[in-house]
Amino acid sequence: QLDSSRPFDINIRWQEPEFYRIPVVYYLIRMATFEDMRDCRSVPTAPTVQQQHEFRKTRLKVKGLRPNSTYWFQVCAVNQIGHSDWSTVSHAMRTMPAPPAIGEAPIVTDTESFTMSLKWRAPGDFW
Repeated sequence: QLDSSRPFDINIRWQEPEFYRIPVVYYLIRMATFEDMRDCRSVPTAPTVQQQHEFRKTRLKVKGLRPNSTYWFQVCAVNQIGHSDWSTVSHAMRTMPAPPAIGEAPIVTDTESFTMSLKWRAPGDFW
């Protein structure tokens, strides 16, 4: 479920699953840019693998995304017995648009008595 969105990140949250008296040890998250989850990739839940294996929260800020883009997510719960199947695919979640990136500084390419020619590279899609 979408909690909030910005140009480069999305806050997601999910419900804790039924755990049948053996609690969830950690969660795995994956995301894709296609609803069918093709080309999905793992989403780190913490800076280190050890910390990821202790991630018990049911919300996450997913960073480093492209502005004005759509993503889908799935969650998997892990306990001492094993891991669950992946959840159903989330609804589409979209990052907010962003202003253009900063371009390079202009450089002088030619000068004459009363004119000067400048050249610069326009900001591209650096995301």
